Amino acid sequence: YATCTLNPLENEQIIEQFLASHQNWQIVSPDPWLSENYTIIPPGYLKVLPHHHDRDGFFMVKLQKNLALRE
Repeated sequence: YATCTLNPLENEQIIEQFLASHQNWQIVSPDPWLSENYTIIPPGYLKVLPHHHDRDGFFMVKLQKNLALRE
């Protein structure tokens, strides 16, 4: 999931709502090397911050369906 905004209503809250209603999905932690250049916020949100990265703000999170679980 990715957006070109840092608004929690469009990012964290959407993901939290999705995960609350889709128990068989989970956040996948970003590759550790990404933390050298970007801000990673637990539980695995990656943010591009304009004041740190000298570019537009972005929010990204990788989701994966856990096939071992069923809804």
